[in-house]
Amino acid sequence: MGGERPPQTPHKRGVCCALSGARRVVETAAIGYAKDMRIPRKKDKRPSFRTVWAALQETSLQMKETDRRFKETDRKIQETDRVVQETSKIVQETSRKVAELSKNIGGLSNSFGMFAESFFSGNLLELFRGADYNLTKGGRNIKFQEGPRIIAEADVFLEDKTIAVPVEIKFALSREHVDEHLEQIKRIREYMDGTGDRRVLIGAVAGGTVNEDVCRYAHKKGLYVLVQSGDAAELAELPQNFRPAQFFPAAPPAAQYG
Repeated sequence: MGGERPPQTPHKRGVCCALSGARRVVETAAIGYAKDMRIPRKKDKRPSFRTVWAALQETSLQMKETDRRFKETDRKIQETDRVVQETSKIVQETSRKVAELSKNIGGLSNSFGMFAESFFSGNLLELFRGADYNLTKGGRNIKFQEGPRIIAEADVFLEDKTIAVPVEIKFALSREHVDEHLEQIKRIREYMDGTGDRRVLIGAVAGGTVNEDVCRYAHKKGLYVLVQSGDAAELAELPQNFRPAQFFPAAPPAAQYG
């Protein structure tokens, strides 16, 4: 029959089978390659409800912690301010008490000084008369001044026509008191020179308590020392080589001859 295809030989059928198998292998490989080369779809990066809610909760916790710390800091500041105010009150009260105590001590010291002056001033004339000074009068709290300016002072000032004795009286005599009194005597000498007073000055110090070192120091400086002896005052025993310091008047200016 003219329309029928001629029968295939065994050789030809083998070739066709081989080609068909090769085509299937190529198609399978192509499909696998296409799958391997396929570009993956981008993941959706938009946050989910769960992640947003978790972030909000974390932020809320952090804000609560920050607020707690602010309140704690404010409480500490208020506490510090309270402590500062209390400390200020304590300092003010302490200052007031110190000032009051200082005032009381000052008043007490003045009272001791007044007592010592009263104690020693009663029989000073007799004591110096016993030391061969014919003193005739004495005064307390004598000021030497020019106008309103006070040049020097003496707790007691004993005198006669030829000699004067400024006496410094302290409740507890010290070396510093001795040195200060010597300076006072020098200023009194200058004042007397300025007024034409030609009397010689000698000095004395007195103390309710006078230790041996201070007594020796005053004697070495040429001052008499008066001490307490029971209910009376007396001149401290003089060392063998004692010589009273004498403050003589300045030499008068030389006369001018024409």
